[in-house]
Amino acid sequence: MKVSFDILKEFARRLGPVSSLDDICNTFVSLLNKHIKPQVIALFITDEGKRYFYLGYGYDLKHLLRNEPMAVGSLPWEWLKQKNAIDGLPEGTVLSIPLIHAGGLEGLLCLGFKKRIPAEVQDLLEVICFNAAGLISQIKAKETIKELRKRESRKYSESLERINLITENAPLGIFIMEERNLAYVNPAVVKIFGYTHEELKQLNFPIDLIEKNDKKTLIEALQTPSPFECKCVVRAKTKNGESRIIRLWARGIIQSGREYLLGTISDITSLRETRMKLKGMEELFLSFIQKIPDIVLIFKEDGEILYANQAIQSMLGWEIEELIGKNIFTELGSNQYSDVIMAIKEWRGEEGSIEGTVFNIKTKEGEEKFIELRFFSHRDASGQSYYTVIGRDLTDEIKSEYTLREVSSRFDELMKFQELLLELAPVGIIVLNRKLECTRINRHAVEIFGCEPDGILGRKPFEQIIGKDKQNLIREWIQNMKIETPEEIEMEIYSKSGEQKILRITGKKIITMGEKVAIILMLRDITDEKRMQENILQMQKLESISTFTAGIAHDINNTLTAIMSSAGLLYEYVPEEGMEHIMAIEEAVKTSSEMIRQLLSFTKQRVGEPQVLDVNELIKETVSMVKRMIPEDVKCSTILNSSPLFMYADKTQIQEIIINLVSNAIDAMPNGGTLTISTKLVEDSIIIQVIDTGIGMDKKTMNRIFDPFFTTKEKGTGLGLSVVYGLVAENRGTIGVESTPGEGTTFTLKFPHYSGKVSIKREEAKKEIPTGNEDILFIEDEDTVRKAVAKYLRNLGYHVIIGSTVHDAKEILLSGKHFHLIVSDIVLPDGNAIEIFKLMEKNKIQKTPILFISGYTDDMLVKRGVKSGDFHFLQKPFQPSTLAEKIREILNGIDTGI
Repeated sequence: MKVSFDILKEFARRLGPVSSLDDICNTFVSLLNKHIKPQVIALFITDEGKRYFYLGYGYDLKHLLRNEPMAVGSLPWEWLKQKNAIDGLPEGTVLSIPLIHAGGLEGLLCLGFKKRIPAEVQDLLEVICFNAAGLISQIKAKETIKELRKRESRKYSESLERINLITENAPLGIFIMEERNLAYVNPAVVKIFGYTHEELKQLNFPIDLIEKNDKKTLIEALQTPSPFECKCVVRAKTKNGESRIIRLWARGIIQSGREYLLGTISDITSLRETRMKLKGMEELFLSFIQKIPDIVLIFKEDGEILYANQAIQSMLGWEIEELIGKNIFTELGSNQYSDVIMAIKEWRGEEGSIEGTVFNIKTKEGEEKFIELRFFSHRDASGQSYYTVIGRDLTDEIKSEYTLREVSSRFDELMKFQELLLELAPVGIIVLNRKLECTRINRHAVEIFGCEPDGILGRKPFEQIIGKDKQNLIREWIQNMKIETPEEIEMEIYSKSGEQKILRITGKKIITMGEKVAIILMLRDITDEKRMQENILQMQKLESISTFTAGIAHDINNTLTAIMSSAGLLYEYVPEEGMEHIMAIEEAVKTSSEMIRQLLSFTKQRVGEPQVLDVNELIKETVSMVKRMIPEDVKCSTILNSSPLFMYADKTQIQEIIINLVSNAIDAMPNGGTLTISTKLVEDSIIIQVIDTGIGMDKKTMNRIFDPFFTTKEKGTGLGLSVVYGLVAENRGTIGVESTPGEGTTFTLKFPHYSGKVSIKREEAKKEIPTGNEDILFIEDEDTVRKAVAKYLRNLGYHVIIGSTVHDAKEILLSGKHFHLIVSDIVLPDGNAIEIFKLMEKNKIQKTPILFISGYTDDMLVKRGVKSGDFHFLQKPFQPSTLAEKIREILNGIDTGI
């Protein structure tokens, strides 16, 4: 599948207009099926923050019901497995991508494929899921706002006052220009640029504030006749000459015959790295302003309709184009609207605003709705009268047996709404009085403090959670706050349970309606964020060590190859009684090579090499390896199956799994205990258990132990068990955990039992080493390896020409000399040996088989273009006889590749 930016644009274009969860689920799944083409799609959406999920869509899941509810606490994949929904999918082709946005977890996307998909497709899916989560969050927010709007106060003046309060206190700069003259700026604009209101009015705002190179874009937009919209990110200068990066949005509109410019300015200098999040927040804010759910209809005194907003389409089914320019009295005066038109005619003679009246109105499609209409009259400078009708849909309220008398209590409902917002806020919020005593606290802050609200209200909360050495610091920080100016600080605290946390505290000092001073503090727990940063640094160090290890392994493998080749030459010169010494050298080289492979596996620098293993013997070998790390007060025992248990897996990876689990078990028994490792065969599965009698874990900890970076240790990286989880899956196994606090923990590994034929290694009779007389080109940059291997091949009868670089190989081949075989190291001083193959193709040189040899690791070779099956390959170090057999197989046309 070709991944392109066009796919992201289509997702954004198609998902943008949806207005309900059902719409976004259907559209989202349809697009996934069109572009990604998975075998199975299962979409789960969270319900009001609870652990309830439903099946949003599925392909090849015909026996499952749409929106079938799940049990609380169920894991989606486990649930799908119980339903036999993903039978037949290969291991490693199942993806589970969380739909995470700034507001938290919005759901989960589960995909199944017939084969593994590229990493770039996974990255694309994560970006798509992030944006889909944002849209789901917006739809939930819009549904919540729609519900709460039903309880809003009937007095619009109070709403306007609240909007003014928000505007004056908003951190986002807001300005209004009338006829190209600055009419209003809020305090945030003054703070951004450092000019007073009067100074800004003397400037050609905002052009004079923009740096020269960025003015062109803005000037072109502002010179466009209204209506227009301008969005740009430009550099601006403050009063003191400081350069700032601002995001400016402006909209030109014509209202009552006058031209207005409405705009917002936000200082994104320090937040440029998070512009994607800010962009989402701005779009949400603009969407709320532009798409208010109430109908707004403006017409002239003679009835000509001048303006209608988008709500009239969603509420009554009228297209805006059908209304603009029409006469409300004559062209819309049909029978179904006759009572509305009559009321408007009566209102027309009144001055100011008229109380709202509820009308029973049918939509264009015939649906019955209850709409509350309010009427406003106003005049422009010339005396021309204009009229505005504002309509609110009360259908749900009335059908839910809400009475109009209850609407009069909207103010109380708004207060409850504010309380609800305070409680549901994703950050901790506390309010302090002048004495720094807590007067208000929300649920999130209570969780951070770790105590009941009664233990905080009326007291000085920071004296309870901050050490005495830092209490003066927080007190001075609060006292030095300026009125209406947000301040920020990071502080270490200790909850009531003694847990250490790092908080980012944002505070603002305000003057209340009673002219008293109050301090509002927002608390955000950034402990995990700080720990994540530390873990990333640790991972970078480990990656550097791994790269260094791979380089060392290459050099050692070359050295071992030279030793092995030289030892092979000695067979012709050493008498029979000295052969055992040569064999001892070869055995030592094999042992060293195995040690290198194990080292590379532990540093993640080699791909697994599955083989048939006896699990019982593997456990014995591993226990003997780790016995030195087991303390004296920990008793270690093994309970192994009475007969051998064979499995097909990578030996080094299985050993790493056992060593990680043993290390965790030892850490869980600081005061000593018993460690037991057992094996048994259950049906067709091998069960390996690692059991300790340590401190155990609670359910919350068990649910997170396989998460990357999660750790309960003071200096742990949080990667051990996540690595174990990945290695178990790579070897077609599963892992489970059971634990009880104070009693211990049991990790259970389950692997497929190998029931095929197991070959028993026996001492083989010495094979006759094959010889030949063909021409071979041998390219190797290591001098000792080149000389030893070349001499060995010549002793076998081959005609060998040698070189040490890609350049040497090209010169020899272009000279016209033909060879039966080319043997070459892959990484040479002046380039990659793949260039030899490309040279022969480009110059149409007689196709000659190539045998690549290398001491580099598997993944390093893949990065250099050597793919499995494309070329013949032999890993260093190798026995001379193995090289001789490999060469003979290739020349005889028997070898099948790597």
